[in-house]
Amino acid sequence: MISWDQMKGRVFSFLKTNITEIRDNVQELRALCVPEKPVYEGQVTLEEYEDFVTSLASPEGMSSEKAKIGMGALGVAGEGGEVADIAKKVLYHGKPFDEANRDAMIKELGDVMYYVAFLARNVLNSSIQEIIDTNVDKLQKRYKTGKFTVAEFMAKEAAKG
Repeated sequence: MISWDQMKGRVFSFLKTNITEIRDNVQELRALCVPEKPVYEGQVTLEEYEDFVTSLASPEGMSSEKAKIGMGALGVAGEGGEVADIAKKVLYHGKPFDEANRDAMIKELGDVMYYVAFLARNVLNSSIQEIIDTNVDKLQKRYKTGKFTVAEFMAKEAAKG
């Protein structure tokens, strides 16, 4: 027969061992079920950025194709308006184009890029890289000299009708 103190010691030892195992198992399960947010340091590739943007999208914004189109297109328009507002204040309201406005414009252009990446990945089944490549191809065809010229611009405008 064992004493009450010995029994308590065995029970506490058993519980302590099993609680540690349970805690370890819960941590392993949590790691499998809830992926940690990636931490980006330094330069991010375009593909990593597209993944990051998609991971931040709200459930409402991802709820349907219409919602994705709306979120992306309205986001580009809204954030583009923020860039335009900074330019307007510098050009017409006497604000200086200083470091603060430069930084503000960079941040707003980042928000524009967020929505461009969102549209590319989630609406167009495309990529920022494909959009860039398509734009370079279009501009090379338009400006055959490799530089903007009024003559080429006017020819493009005339072709519109």
